[in-house]
Amino acid sequence: MNSLNKIENITFFYPSRVVGGAEYLFIRLANKLSELGYKVFIVDYKDGFLRKNVIKDVTVIDYFEGEKVEFTFNTHLILPPLFLNKMKELFSVSNNKRINCFFWSIAPHNVVSGIRGFHRFSSLFKLNEYEKYFFCVRPVKSLKIKKILNELHDSNGIFFMDYPNYLKNQEIFRLKFDPKYIPIPIEEPIQDKSPKTYKNKKITLAWYGRLGGEKVEALMKVLKDINTLYKEGKVTDLIEFLVIGDGEHLSDVEKFASKNISFTIKFLGTLGNEEAKELIAEKVDLAFAMGTSALEIGQTMTPVVSLDFSLKPFPSDYKYCWIFERKGYSVGNQVRAKLPNKHTMENIINDLNEDYENLAYHSYKYVNKNHNLNKIISMLIEALAENNYSIKKLL
Repeated sequence: MNSLNKIENITFFYPSRVVGGAEYLFIRLANKLSELGYKVFIVDYKDGFLRKNVIKDVTVIDYFEGEKVEFTFNTHLILPPLFLNKMKELFSVSNNKRINCFFWSIAPHNVVSGIRGFHRFSSLFKLNEYEKYFFCVRPVKSLKIKKILNELHDSNGIFFMDYPNYLKNQEIFRLKFDPKYIPIPIEEPIQDKSPKTYKNKKITLAWYGRLGGEKVEALMKVLKDINTLYKEGKVTDLIEFLVIGDGEHLSDVEKFASKNISFTIKFLGTLGNEEAKELIAEKVDLAFAMGTSALEIGQTMTPVVSLDFSLKPFPSDYKYCWIFERKGYSVGNQVRAKLPNKHTMENIINDLNEDYENLAYHSYKYVNKNHNLNKIISMLIEALAENNYSIKKLL
C-alpha cells in the first residue's frame, strides 16, 4: 500500500462504555490498520470499551464528558456523522494542524438524530415514511446540513456502510449524489470451513444483538411469529430460543415473553464477541440479527435471517429475508410499506428443514465475499488518501 506514506496517522472517535456492533467495528479497524504499519489513535473514556480491546500499538486519547479533545498533530479523523452537529463542542485544533474529517455513516439516523426536534417529530407518526417530511419542519437547519453533506461528498469526507443508510439521508435532506460505500468489515473467516449440519430433532434459535430502540421491535416480531407457528403445531421440534444481548429494552422483552410466549426462552445477557460466535457455531441452528451481528453469525456458517429496524411495532404481514438476499451491502432496512423481503416465518422454518446446508453455506459465502476485513481495509485506505475535508469548516 503506497498510501502508507501519504497518510500520517488515523484517529477513531467513538467513546463508548457499552458492548455493541459499532464498538467492535472500530476496534477491528484500529487493530488491523495498526498491524499494517499505520499510526492509529482512538479516543475513549478512561473506562471505555474500545481501549480495553485494542492492541498495545494503538494509542488511546482520554475522553472526558464535556471537555474538548484538542488535536496537536495532523490526522485523518474517522467518526460517525452522529457527531456532525456537535463538532464545535467536541474538538479544538492547535498550531494550525491539519485534521481531515472522514464521516462514516453506520446507522441511518446518524445525521438527523442530532438535529433538535427530530425525535419528537418522529414519535408523532406511526409510519417511518413520514420522517422524510422533517425537512419541512426545520428547513433552514436541514438546508445547512444538506450543504455540508454535499461538500463532504465532494471532498471524499462521507461514506455509507450500506444503501439504507444513504436512502434515509437522501429522503430527509433531498440528496442528489450517488453514495460512496465502505461496508462493515468482519474478521477473516476460517478457511475451508465444513458446512454445518442440522439433525432436525430439536431446533435451537437465537437472537444476537443489543436490545436497543430500533432493534427490539424486530425481536418482538420474531417471537410473535414463531409462537404462532408453535401454537398451531407447525414447529413441533421447537424450541429453545436464546436471547444473546442486553440493552435498555431487556425488561420489556422479558415481560412480553413471560405473558405471551409458549416455548422456552433463555436470556443470556451480553457475551464477548468470540464467546457468542462460539456458542452460535456449536448450538444454534438458526439465528436472527441485524447489523454487524448478522454478519458475524454468517461467518460461523449458521443460517441467519437479516432483520430490518423500526421504532414502531412491525406490521402483521412483515416478511423476512436471508442475509445473502440483501442488496447494496444492506444489513437491515427501515421497515416501510414496500420491502423486497419475501419469506414468511413458516417459509423460513420450512427452508431450514429442507435445505439447511445450502442456507448455511450461502450465509457464510455472502459475508466472506462482501465484508472481508482485508478488502474493506483497502477500500478505506484508498478513500482516506483522497479525503481532504478540513475540520475547520465545522468549528
